[in-house]
Amino acid sequence: MQMRIRFGTPFRMTVTRWTFGLNFRFVFRLEWLTLWPNIGFLPQSSHIAMVVAPSLFCEAALVFHRMASLARREDTCNPRALCWHPIFPGTHCSPARQAGGWLRYLEDGPSRARTLYSPWEERGAVAGTRIEVLLDGAFIAQPRTGSGQYTLALWRELARNDDPVMTLALPAQPPVDLADAARALVLVPPTRWPSKVRKLWWEQRGIPQLARAAQPRLVHIPYFAAPLRLSTPFVVTVHDVIPLVLPEYRASLAMRFYTALMRRTVRRARLILTDSEWSRKDIVRVLGYPAERIRVVPLGVEERFAPTPESDATQALAQAWGITGPVVLNLGGFDVRKNLPLLVRAFARALPRLPAGTRLVILGQPHSANPRLYPPLAPLIRELGLEQHVLLPGPVSEEEKLLWYRLASVYAYPSRYEGFGLSPLEAMACGTPVIAARCTSLPEVVGEAGILVEPEEDAFAEALVRVLPDAELRCTLRERGLARARMFSWQRTAEQTLTVYREAIAEAGGNGLRAVVGKPCGS
Repeated sequence: MQMRIRFGTPFRMTVTRWTFGLNFRFVFRLEWLTLWPNIGFLPQSSHIAMVVAPSLFCEAALVFHRMASLARREDTCNPRALCWHPIFPGTHCSPARQAGGWLRYLEDGPSRARTLYSPWEERGAVAGTRIEVLLDGAFIAQPRTGSGQYTLALWRELARNDDPVMTLALPAQPPVDLADAARALVLVPPTRWPSKVRKLWWEQRGIPQLARAAQPRLVHIPYFAAPLRLSTPFVVTVHDVIPLVLPEYRASLAMRFYTALMRRTVRRARLILTDSEWSRKDIVRVLGYPAERIRVVPLGVEERFAPTPESDATQALAQAWGITGPVVLNLGGFDVRKNLPLLVRAFARALPRLPAGTRLVILGQPHSANPRLYPPLAPLIRELGLEQHVLLPGPVSEEEKLLWYRLASVYAYPSRYEGFGLSPLEAMACGTPVIAARCTSLPEVVGEAGILVEPEEDAFAEALVRVLPDAELRCTLRERGLARARMFSWQRTAEQTLTVYREAIAEAGGNGLRAVVGKPCGS
C-alpha cells in the first residue's frame, strides 16, 4: 500500500495499491470554492466563506487495468512511452496516439467516464480540418425542455454549414435521428453517480476536457451554466434567471449552492446570449453582467408548425378523447410559475358562458412529486367539479403535440415568468389564437397578434368568454398570429448566433471565423 497526499488548490489525495497483478488507483479531489454569503444558506454576518462540498465537487476516479493488457499494446509496451491522459487521471495513452487527434479512454468499467463515439480522429487528423465551435449538447436528450428544443434546433441549423465547423459535445450516445451525428463527440459521465452529480461533472469536467482535447476556438454553452476552469473562450445562452428570482426554484440546499456557483462562473463568459429584452434586463439586474456584453437573439419556430385543414388525424384525436366542442389548450409545463391552478379556476368561472362541450386540455406531466414546485391539479379539478371538462392526457410525442395545436380553438398561457415563451409562438404558427399573461417576455413574443391580459382569474375568464364564442375574432387572431410567427425562424436565430460567435472570437484575440456574411444559414 502506498499513500501520497499533496496539498494545494485543489487538494488531492492518491492511494495506489497493487494486488495480484492488478493496479487499483483511487484519486480523491476536493475543490475549494470562495463564495459570497448571499447564496442563501451561509450566515449573513460572514464576509467570505470557504466551502468544501465533497458531495458535489468530489472527483472520485477509480482507474483499473491489467498490466499485462497494457504490455500487449504496441504503443504502450514501453513504460517510457506512457503518459498521463489529460482527460481522465490514471488512463494511459502514447504520444503517438495523442497525435492522432483524439484521446481514447480504456473501457474498463461501466462507472468510468469514457468515450463511446468519436469521429474527431478521422475528421481532424485525416481530413486536416479543425473544430471552430464546440456546442454543448447536454440537453439534446431532453427535447421536451426549453433548453433541449433550443439546442436541438440550433444544432440542426448550424450543422448544415461546413464553414465554420460546428462540433456537438454529448454526455451520451447521439440519438439515432440526430442530424450530422458524425460531428458529435461523446464523453459519458460515471454512470453510477446520481443524475444531478453527473450533470455537474459534465459541466465542470466533461466540457473542459473535451475542449482541451479538441481545441476549438470557442465553446457555446446553451443554458445557464459554465465551468469554473475553461481556458477556451466561451459564450453562454442564459434563457432566464428563474432560479435567482423565484425562491421556489432554489428551495433545496444543493440548488442554492448550484445557483451560487453558476452566478459566479457565467460572469466569465465573453458574451451572453439571451432570448428577450426582458431576460437581458434581468441578467443585468441579478447577475451584474454588463449590458453591453449581452446579445438578444430571439428563438424561432420550426416549419412543421403550420396550419392545415382539418385532417383525419385531428378528427381521430378528438374522437379518442371524446371531444365534441371547442378546446382550450395548454402545454407549457406543470411547475408553479406556469400558473395552471389559476387557469383551471378561470376556466371553471368561465365555463357556464362557454359553448357546450368546451374542454380544457393540459398536456405534459410534473417532473417531480414536489408539491411546492409542481402543485397537483387533480385535487383542484375534483374540488371544482371539473372532472368531465378538464383533460390531462400526460406526455405526448412531437407529432401528437402538433395535432393538439391544430385541434385547439384557443391556446391559454397564464405563466407569470418566461424568458421567451416558445409554446405561444408555436400555437400562433399553427393558426391557433393565443391568450397570454401580460408579463415578463410574453408581450415581446405575442405582440398584438394575441390577447394579453393580467395573470388573474377574472381577466383570463373574461378573455375565454370573449374569444371562444366569437368566430370572427378567432379568425382575426389567427391571421395576426400567423403573420407574427413568420417573424421568428431558427434560421434567423442561427445566423444571429454565428454573428455572436465571430464577435466573441475576435474579442478573444483569435483569427475569427471565416466569413459567412451574406451566406444564409443552411444555404
